[in-house]
Amino acid sequence: MTKRYDLPKHLASAAMKEADSQLRAKHARGKFDDGDPNNPMYNEGYNYATGKRALFGYDQDEFMAKQHR
Repeated sequence: MTKRYDLPKHLASAAMKEADSQLRAKHARGKFDDGDPNNPMYNEGYNYATGKRALFGYDQDEFMAKQHR
């Protein structure tokens, strides 16, 4: 069952503006993970774009290179 809210237009508009400004600020910081199904954050560390896992915050190749130093 879907629950819907009937917000006054000024509150809905304010919420959308706030969400947009937060998203733009995040993008300005260089973070683009929102809603990206290929982001390892949403796929248990697996990045479908590269076909590799992110290990402990590192790309798989970078992590393995650090392991063998």
